[in-house]
Amino acid sequence: MKTLKSLLFLVILFSNLICSGQASIFGTAYAQIVPLIGVAQIQQLSFGQFTPLAGGGSVTVTPQGTRTTDGSIIVTENPVHQGIFTVSGTQDNKLNVLLPNTPVYIYHQNGVNSMYLDTWTVDMPNGGNSEAGKDFVVNIGSTIHVAPIESNPIGLYQGTYPVVFFYN
Repeated sequence: MKTLKSLLFLVILFSNLICSGQASIFGTAYAQIVPLIGVAQIQQLSFGQFTPLAGGGSVTVTPQGTRTTDGSIIVTENPVHQGIFTVSGTQDNKLNVLLPNTPVYIYHQNGVNSMYLDTWTVDMPNGGNSEAGKDFVVNIGSTIHVAPIESNPIGLYQGTYPVVFFYN
């Protein structure tokens, strides 16, 4: 009986200690809604006209619209263009661009032959920091790899490439 009383005393003692050691507080939560990013392609990425010779090669267009070649490629004076996008809804945010990290294929009008693009580059004005009331203009460049004329016959090649714009 003495053991039962001692046990009951300890249970009551510990339950009072546990209950009296509590504290409550209200935390603060917040959220901020930012404008939706709007993107429009203003100018298509164009490598212009060229002819691959026996060795093939590559053609690069920089984000500033400058074209260079490597390998056995003959280019015409046909205009080339960097890809240009406008991005809206970025006031007071830092904008980032995610470009392809694997080759992107464009296909001949016959649907069989292809060339691939890689080595993507971007020109982000103002380091990606937005200015209130102004849309961003983002320029994109890439390199296209061209096989010899036997594998890349004469004709138009085209395709699409993914670009993801996001706030940081």
